[in-house]
Amino acid sequence: MNPFPSINESEVVLIRASVGTGHILDENFIPARSETQIVFSVFKSLKDCIAYIDSIYQSRNDVEFVIKNNLEKTIKYIRPENV
Repeated sequence: MNPFPSINESEVVLIRASVGTGHILDENFIPARSETQIVFSVFKSLKDCIAYIDSIYQSRNDVEFVIKNNLEKTIKYIRPENV
C-alpha cells in the first residue's frame, strides 16, 4: 500500500473498506492487492469528503469509510447504517 499522503490541516484523507470483509478498497472499489492501486483519496475539506460519501451511498451500501486528518488520526468512521 502507498504511504499515507502528506496533507495540510484543512484537508482530510478518505479510506474505503468492504463492509462484509473489512478489506481495504482502492478508488474504484476493488480490493487493494497491489502497490499501484490508489487507496487514499485526499479532499480539500471534511465537507467535500462527506458529500462524496453521500453520493456513493446513493448507489451502493457495501462500503464503509474512514476519514483521517493530517496527523493520521481517525476523525470519522462511517458505515451505511450511520448515513
